[in-house]
Amino acid sequence: MKVVSTKDILDRANREMLETLDPFCLPMILATLQANRPADFRFADYSGNEVLDGGIAASLKKSRENFDKHKAALARVFRFFSSETMLLLLLANSRFGTFLWLSTKLRYDDLHDVFVSISKRTIPKRFFVEFDGEVPDFNQWLSWCISGDRTWLAEAGHEQLVTLLVEEAELLTERGLLNSFKHCRPFSFGKGMELQIANEEGAFTPVNAPLEGLNWVRMKTAADSLTMCYGTEQLNFEADFKRLGAISILNDTLRSIRLAEAKNEHVVQFQLPDGFELNAVPKRQKFEYRFELQGKDQ
Repeated sequence: MKVVSTKDILDRANREMLETLDPFCLPMILATLQANRPADFRFADYSGNEVLDGGIAASLKKSRENFDKHKAALARVFRFFSSETMLLLLLANSRFGTFLWLSTKLRYDDLHDVFVSISKRTIPKRFFVEFDGEVPDFNQWLSWCISGDRTWLAEAGHEQLVTLLVEEAELLTERGLLNSFKHCRPFSFGKGMELQIANEEGAFTPVNAPLEGLNWVRMKTAADSLTMCYGTEQLNFEADFKRLGAISILNDTLRSIRLAEAKNEHVVQFQLPDGFELNAVPKRQKFEYRFELQGKDQ
């Protein structure tokens, strides 16, 4: 009987995850949505007669009218998913742990620290490295994470990848839209919150220019307080679709590198994204209000 170690089981599972991972499935879905209009489907009863009562016809009409808005929201959610996968693949080297290990062990707080650090072009504390007592700068650290070589990005002229990773990390630092979509929390489309201040005569002056996009709400409770968060995030299907294409190419490259490492292979063929637009972080607004609770039942 062959004895299989826990390490062998985990290594095999990691290779299978990397082999199954399909970086292009999400942009493929969006490309299909982009090429089609909402289906004019209907509901029928057991006799085959169309169901029109109960407001179904009006609700279906409204759903078709909002198709482009929901499509744009889905594109943003897909970008969130792909960007998080990208950063996990970036970190999944021999020193920090496999893709399987990191994707199952890192919790929200750990990931949030990673996103914030990379968005500020600093090395996350948990993933600090040094080489013979020498601490790499941020670009060298990214280069080493990708290729195992601290100078590869600069020598190969791929430093725009640094901006891609930084911008996507910044996207991931605020997950209000993603969590509303993922956990079925309340959200709406349209103009966000507009704040105004009244002067002594009662005339109001706008404090902010409200954004148009997806609006989300989150409540946080404590023993003596209630905090309400109101956020708005601009949506742009075309911009997210293009950025998702660049992310997917890089994810395919990182997947190939990690799979080669898992198989102890030393030659990897890959393609890197090039010519993609920068400054692609969406505009956002978030307002947070904290209310003191006076009594037990309030």
